[in-house]
Amino acid sequence: MARIPYADDGREDPESAHMYGVIEDTWGRLVNFWRLLGHSPPLLRWMAPLSMTVQRETYLDLDPSLKRLAILKASLINECHY
Repeated sequence: MARIPYADDGREDPESAHMYGVIEDTWGRLVNFWRLLGHSPPLLRWMAPLSMTVQRETYLDLDPSLKRLAILKASLINECHY
């Protein structure tokens, strides 16, 4: 359970709703992390492209297995259970 309530799919803010759409189109779903950032549209607008670039862009010269290992390690450090 989150300590901060999740934003309600951007209904309270059109900018968050737009970014939610972009995120869903890119990843196919909207995870809770993005719903938390929906409370701060400027942060969501900044963080989403950065995350998409680091995790999804193919021009990064990083072996896919190393990329997965880095994501896994960050999840373990942050005690993510899913």
